[in-house]
Amino acid sequence: MERTAISRKEFERGVVLGRVGRGELTLKECGPLLKVSFRQAKRLYKRFRMEGPAGRVHRSVGRVSNRARAMAERERILEIVREHYRGTAERGPGQRFGPTLVAEHLWEDHGVRVPGSTLRDWMGEAGLPENRIYFAGEHCSLHHGWIQRALETSLVAVRDMLASNL
Repeated sequence: MERTAISRKEFERGVVLGRVGRGELTLKECGPLLKVSFRQAKRLYKRFRMEGPAGRVHRSVGRVSNRARAMAERERILEIVREHYRGTAERGPGQRFGPTLVAEHLWEDHGVRVPGSTLRDWMGEAGLPENRIYFAGEHCSLHHGWIQRALETSLVAVRDMLASNL
């Protein structure tokens, strides 16, 4: 039996489209509940009828982004970072750079343009520490008052501190 992972939004769409199927709602009433136009509601309902629960899942789920870099290119860039910008935390020659400064130097010195945010993600996944200063907690979160993000930023800071002491 095939398992289909769905988001909360897709689950809620299934509930509303199920009500349409049982005759409790019309497609016209269903559109505002799904926050889509009448035409889009018709398309969603048709796909839900034809494919069942799997029809709720967005077609792009599981696909590689059109903007994704090739894995070989990513590894080549990370190798440059390891070789040139992974130094010690102390000031002076061979000092370790954070992802924003590394991105600038990659462009200026190596002709490779990578956004700092992308580089931050890659460096984190590769286990490369970012900087000497560590910020964590709720104030680092984009969503004020969310404890979950505060815990996540704390774990990132601890991981970076431990990696810098190795």
